[in-house]
Amino acid sequence: MIKELSEENQKKIEKLVISKNFSEIEKLIFSLKKKEQENPFILNLLGVCKISKRVSNQEIAKEEAKKSQELFKKAYEKGLILSGVSAGAVCWFEWILSDSMGGGFEPLKGINLVEGSCTPHSDNIERINEFGFNIKNNKLPKGVAIDDGVAVVFIDGKPTEVYSSINNHNAYFLDKNTKINLKEYIKNI
Repeated sequence: MIKELSEENQKKIEKLVISKNFSEIEKLIFSLKKKEQENPFILNLLGVCKISKRVSNQEIAKEEAKKSQELFKKAYEKGLILSGVSAGAVCWFEWILSDSMGGGFEPLKGINLVEGSCTPHSDNIERINEFGFNIKNNKLPKGVAIDDGVAVVFIDGKPTEVYSSINNHNAYFLDKNTKINLKEYIKNI
């Protein structure tokens, strides 16, 4: 039992988790009292909801996005592990190269927990070229590009490890003059 939650809210959450109704879980979380929202279990559950819904700028209203960002920042400050796939993996950065707006690749502000920029799916040549172009032209700060099937571990805002489940897929560090394998970059920081 989560001591900060009423028994009624706990039962509602359990029922929604079993049904995997992420939209309703998210609504319930935002209806909770602030103290209840800050519970580590609730913060992690909100992260699961957001990642499961593949958060993009268009999927949630600005007010909900602001509330989510505040909760994610609190979770990060409390030392909880934050993770994600695709948009859910890059949202933690200061800036993102995204195609979620429907007009091709565009720089988009992230939650700003990790300095710099990031783009997922960088095994897509068009995407990684656009990412490099935006960095060279000062539209994005230096950053990390992550191929499909690759996970990057960050501790205190710095990349520390890279894992790949697909042969020849990697992550890269890019600045105005350089594109290097992130594993090599990590050795030198």
